[in-house]
Amino acid sequence: MEINDELILKWEPKIQKLATSTFIIGMDKDDIAQELRIAILKAAKAYDSNRGIIFHTYLHTTMINTIRTLMNKAQEEYTTVFLVKQANEKLEEELKKRRDKVFLERPY
Repeated sequence: MEINDELILKWEPKIQKLATSTFIIGMDKDDIAQELRIAILKAAKAYDSNRGIIFHTYLHTTMINTIRTLMNKAQEEYTTVFLVKQANEKLEEELKKRRDKVFLERPY
């Protein structure tokens, strides 16, 4: 498959449609669109017409899989940040309890 600007221009309406209809934590419409453009270029390089898959179907599947991958990655990062924040809050609570206990046990 020939890879050039025309390929991206041809698929730009689909890219914009997917980018505007998709919400991914930490990404805006332009970020999603750029990731889809990169995925199209990579898919075009990897496409093998001898495998009997229609190019349009191959690219569409690649774009949907890219969206899913981005969503999963964002969810994992969000979950990790949430869990770390939650763990930090628990540690802070425990530290405060220990400080209070030491303060109360001090002889005056």
